[in-house]
Amino acid sequence: MMRPLLLVCLWLGLTVPAQAAGELETLLAQGQLSIASEMQVGELLVPGQRARLVLEIATSTWFTGGTRIKIPEVPGLVIMQTEQFATNASEARQGQTWVIQRWALDVFPQRAGDFTIPPIALSLKVNGGERGDLQGQLNAPAVSFTVSIPAPLEQAEFWVAAPRFSVEQHLGRDTDALQPGDAFERSIAFSGDDVLAMMLPAFDEERQPGLAAYPAPPVLDNRNNRGQTSASRVQTISYVAEKPGKYLL
Repeated sequence: MMRPLLLVCLWLGLTVPAQAAGELETLLAQGQLSIASEMQVGELLVPGQRARLVLEIATSTWFTGGTRIKIPEVPGLVIMQTEQFATNASEARQGQTWVIQRWALDVFPQRAGDFTIPPIALSLKVNGGERGDLQGQLNAPAVSFTVSIPAPLEQAEFWVAAPRFSVEQHLGRDTDALQPGDAFERSIAFSGDDVLAMMLPAFDEERQPGLAAYPAPPVLDNRNNRGQTSASRVQTISYVAEKPGKYLL
């Protein structure tokens, strides 16, 4: 008795979105709806550098519900939706007012090479005029781009691609009069703009006989404020002076 009921439920679940998607495709064909994708990159994009993928959805009527974006997984890329709201606008097209949503996704390449972001599924709800509210899923076009490593970076072991990057360190106490058995903390903070915390450098403390080091797990922090992203990576190390001597941090 349960199997026929289950089949009917699945059939209903598949039929309604497909029909709605077909109506949205009709709006596309009739020129009442448009979807575009654009990668915003400069002349050169290097691994770790932030790029932006802008999705533009426009309708000659209006949106009757929120838009949901299904971000694809692409090997070698980190794609994130750091802004939860679209930029809304309107413009005149052939004497008719169109309503526009622009969604920005952050794209961070992890290596050099050629990349293609496949079509991105968008769940839309727009007014279809006499058809009423239409809800379904359409795809934003695929985009391709290239990530390169310029000659000055070819020999570098590590770099941070960011418009701002800084390193600071602090000691938890004065180290001029330490005695064997004394302890102190050292905090090293890396920070930058337009970068993810996972892309900031890790600090590995060099072992020194007579000075024991106990690093704590790093604290990673990503922040976004009105489209401006920043990140920090803070590494704290506890030291214990085991023997007299001079040590260099």
